[in-house]
Amino acid sequence: MSSAAEVLRRFDAPAINCFTGSFVQLADRHGWSVDESAILERGDGFLLRCGLDEWGFPEYGFPVEEIGLRGLDRLGAAVESEPLDAADPVRHLSAVVRARRGAVVWTNSHHLSYAEIYVRNPGYLHALLVTDVSDDLARVRVFDSLIVDRERHGCEAWLPADSFRAAITDRVATETYDHMGFLHSLTGNAAGALRREVAADLRRQAELFLSRPEYRGAVTQYQKLCADAFAVGGDHSARAARRLFDHIKVLYVVPSLVLLRRSIERIDGSDDIGRRCGTLTDHWRTLAVLALKFEATGSAAVRGRIDQRFGDIDAGTTELWRAILAATTGRSGDTA
Repeated sequence: MSSAAEVLRRFDAPAINCFTGSFVQLADRHGWSVDESAILERGDGFLLRCGLDEWGFPEYGFPVEEIGLRGLDRLGAAVESEPLDAADPVRHLSAVVRARRGAVVWTNSHHLSYAEIYVRNPGYLHALLVTDVSDDLARVRVFDSLIVDRERHGCEAWLPADSFRAAITDRVATETYDHMGFLHSLTGNAAGALRREVAADLRRQAELFLSRPEYRGAVTQYQKLCADAFAVGGDHSARAARRLFDHIKVLYVVPSLVLLRRSIERIDGSDDIGRRCGTLTDHWRTLAVLALKFEATGSAAVRGRIDQRFGDIDAGTTELWRAILAATTGRSGDTA
């Protein structure tokens, strides 16, 4: 049995989020066209909230699996979720992949040896699509739709079965999310056509944001948790600053805003709301740069600029959702 991974091809990253992006690829294998932004529309995935990540640092994101599965269900796709066979997970996957054209699984990224960025860093929760298993069960073929390195890219690779077993059994969990140990597949499209209702979905999320403190107060809570982490000093503060950068640029915030702008463009012919979304995205990107500066310097002046930028973001987020609510009120929002 080969102990090395074999990269088959590398390409520009087709996904914004690893879990929803994996389902976009799986749907394509069933002959269905699914836009990743549609999953977040239907699943209420543009509503971010605050918590702690895998390593106990502040996190501003959304429950990816819950959002993804709910969005697919509302679109009309039939998803089958089942526990992996703990005794022989590779054989179990082989049967499912052959019957249903692929399966989405959560992994510990540290064991994905086809990408150096994974191997040299601590593991985190990462979803990918399994597309094949060799007849001798010695290798697993995966489609990774989002590898975040200096350049975001994706790849297809054969992974040795032993490495893959480690990837799906060496558990990673956050304060909120504990997804490993299951596989997800598509078994049908009962609706005949995936149902997209952009205006109605964005209106519902705007109403939820403006009425629920866990959403409307999330930026302020995130700012406080980051400030508390920065106040510890030393290596802890530097790592917290790096995680702030990661959560903004890599994991949740900017990727979600990119998808939200796609959705906004379908409802706002004037692009006024799109410009608001772009301004908010720019504020977050500036905050990410400030986080890197604080990581490098620990400067009190930079911390002050971080707090100021958080204030701009909090106000801009509320303004954006108010504008979305105004633009979508009274509209049916049906767009197939």
